[in-house]
Formats: sequence, structure tokens, C-alpha cells
Amino acid sequence: MTYHLARNNQATGACSEHEIRRRLASGVLAPGDLCWTEGMSEWRPLGEVFQEAVEPPEISAPVSSPLATLSQRLSAALLDGVPMAAIYHLTLTGLPDENGAGGSPQLLYLCGLLLLLLAACNLYLLATRGQTIGKKLLHIRIVALENEGHPGLMRVFWLRSFLNALIASIPLFGLIPVYSIVDVLFIFGEDRRCLHDRLAATRVVQGDPP
Repeated sequence: MTYHLARNNQATGACSEHEIRRRLASGVLAPGDLCWTEGMSEWRPLGEVFQEAVEPPEISAPVSSPLATLSQRLSAALLDGVPMAAIYHLTLTGLPDENGAGGSPQLLYLCGLLLLLLAACNLYLLATRGQTIGKKLLHIRIVALENEGHPGLMRVFWLRSFLNALIASIPLFGLIPVYSIVDVLFIFGEDRRCLHDRLAATRVVQGDPP
């Protein structure tokens, strides 16, 4: 079907229905421009005749992923922390030999290399997926609080991990790790966001990244 077009009471030509929709979408035609075709009693604005072409599509609200459970968070922390702590301990002491003395230097080098590989693997997963090894195994991930997208390395590592560790290292009340204890206790809140989640504006949800 062909429509005759007009703007400011001046005829501007004729276009097919398909072409009008294309020009409306690109902004060449305005919703206030007039059109007429056979069967119409009067000229009408394009915005009325082709309403669906000028109205922006509705953007549905993002579906909120379920929060990771307390057991998932704890299990992921253990999967990440226990192996690294054990390897770190071996790099300092080495495995004792039959006489109780420290192990060989080669063992220390091997443990140090393994520790670096684990740290590098976790850093890569955080940067690309918002996961650590433990979180990946349990199918949970760190997401941005505002849109559940990937929060980026600045937030998942530098704010959520590095800055949080610096704050936790500040001595308070002697040797009592006050900040670390409070940080963990925040997980019992309704939104299950620890202090490090609040520092980085993140949360931990179930599911692997898309």
C-alpha cells in the first residue's frame, strides 16, 4: 500500500508502508508528519497510523537470579582457601623428612609454583567469569548489584578481595580479627552480602555466567 506524505502542509511524496516504517525507525520521518492513502477520510499523523513503529519496545525487567545459599558460599570459600593455605604452609616449612627436619628445597619450589598457578587461575576466572575455582565447581558467581552483569576485575578483585584484605589486616583490639569476623557475619543478612560485597557493590548468585 502506498501512502502520500506531507510535512508542514507541504507534500513530500509517496512511500510504501515498508519504507515508511523504515524511515520512522531511522528518524528520517517524524511521528508528526501526515499521511493519506485510499480509504482514509483525512490526513493523519504517522505516529497514529504506524504507532508500533514509533513506540520503543518495552524492556522487561531483568530476572533476578536466586542468591547463593549459605552452604554454597561456605563450601566455595573452603574449596578456595584450604588448598591454598595448605600449599602456603608447605612453602614455609616443607614436608618433614623421617628425622623431622624440613623437606627439600625442590619441594618448596614446587609448592610455590603450585601456589602461583592456583592464584593465577583464580584471577583469570574472576576477570572473565566472576568466579573462583570453588565458585565454579559449585556453580555460583559474583555479579554486579545493579544489573547482575559481570562486575569487572576492578570490583571482583581490587575492591572485593585486595582492598578488603588490606582493611582486614589493620590491627584492632590486639590480635582479634574484628573486621574479618564482622565481614563474615554480614552474610546472615537478608541479602547475604558480606562487607566485601558492599565494598564492591556485588552479590553472589546461583548459576554459571551466560
